[in-house]
Amino acid sequence: MAEFDKKEMSLGDHLDELRSRVLRSIIAFFLIFIVSFYFHKELKEIFERPVFDAMALAGTEICEKIGLDPSGKGFKTLSLQEPALNSIKVAFLAAIGLTFPFVVFQMWGFVTPALHNNEKFAGFLFVPLAIIFFYIGVFVGYFFGLPYLYYLLFEWAAASSTADMELRESEYLSFFAVMTISFGIIMNIPWLVMVLVYVRLVTPDQLADKRGYIALITVVLAAILSPPDPVSQLAMFLPMYLLFELGLVASRFITRKRDQGIAEAEAEVEDGE
Repeated sequence: MAEFDKKEMSLGDHLDELRSRVLRSIIAFFLIFIVSFYFHKELKEIFERPVFDAMALAGTEICEKIGLDPSGKGFKTLSLQEPALNSIKVAFLAAIGLTFPFVVFQMWGFVTPALHNNEKFAGFLFVPLAIIFFYIGVFVGYFFGLPYLYYLLFEWAAASSTADMELRESEYLSFFAVMTISFGIIMNIPWLVMVLVYVRLVTPDQLADKRGYIALITVVLAAILSPPDPVSQLAMFLPMYLLFELGLVASRFITRKRDQGIAEAEAEVEDGE
């Protein structure tokens, strides 16, 4: 990286640097995939834990009413090859989740030398903490969001349907992946708002004036990120919008602190003169 910073690189050097970083990311992914596949049974149990927590919240009566077995054997497969494919899917999802920070920092290391100092500072603020907030969102979604979301869906099914619910493992794993990633993304909303305000791309007042548009965008994103049912979409929309409002409040605080610091510095300069 030192050589990369000191002199201008040719197109070939840039491509070599990019190829090297992509190759490292691919190797890291496959190494973690192999380890994850070895522990696919344990990982599958971890991934499926939220739905059994939701069954415990719902209680035996609701589970029996919609045909679920809360004993730990509530999933079904519909073909001979599906268990093997599900094990591969679990390992793949685990490898993506674990290599994500490494890939982000590889790409960040590639683009950093081309950025100006203020852009580097903004990236330094956003990139590491964005990853941290993403995993906080995954953690919150796994232990709190998903069990209560599944619980609401169970109650909805028990109240509005006479058909038994059948949990297909492959569909559940896809749903689990989408929802956990979604929780990770939406947890970054307050931080993104604060960074945009801090680097002066927008002001808190400008964001406040556009609340209606932001709410509409949030509705669209909730519809994209969540399954096509009103309970899931509402469960996605509410935290997204509340997190935006939280980021707006925090950005006002940051702005006041920054302006206060600038005013104090100017006052000190004037006193010195």
